[in-house]
Amino acid sequence: MRQRQHDRTRRAAARRRREPGTLRQSPGDANPEDTPTPEESLNPVEGDDDVPDTDAVHEALDRYVEAERATIPQVLKENPGVYSDVAFDKEYPDMATFTYTYATAVDAEQTAVALDDLIPTIESFLTSTVFPAMEAYGVVPTQRVRFTYLNNDGSMVWSKDFASG
Repeated sequence: MRQRQHDRTRRAAARRRREPGTLRQSPGDANPEDTPTPEESLNPVEGDDDVPDTDAVHEALDRYVEAERATIPQVLKENPGVYSDVAFDKEYPDMATFTYTYATAVDAEQTAVALDDLIPTIESFLTSTVFPAMEAYGVVPTQRVRFTYLNNDGSMVWSKDFASG
């Protein structure tokens, strides 16, 4: 919270320094408080308001994942006996992780090939549904998703990361 307030204060001060007529015209007249730091000189403030607030994006991702977690009972009900566990989590700044553990052993190689074949379908679903939902929650400017499938013994079957844009 303090970092967010500090960032807003810094941006407001930098904007005031850049308003016409507020910067000193000659080096001899310069007030150290009115002189941009090297960081400010290299990083203009115009458009700075478009940079998402990190805390807000993290909170948005938290809310999105909580909403997805509420669907776990339905996922298990719609897939009886397929999964022993379904977990939805997050990785900051912008990734939702979906982990499915099979209830019974599967052939990892065959299942991985089958899941690879589904990548275009998964990407279409993400683009049409998941990424817009994440963005609506405030996960911006990008959204990422990781799907992981584990065998019943916890060994990796398949994992793939997807990103918007």
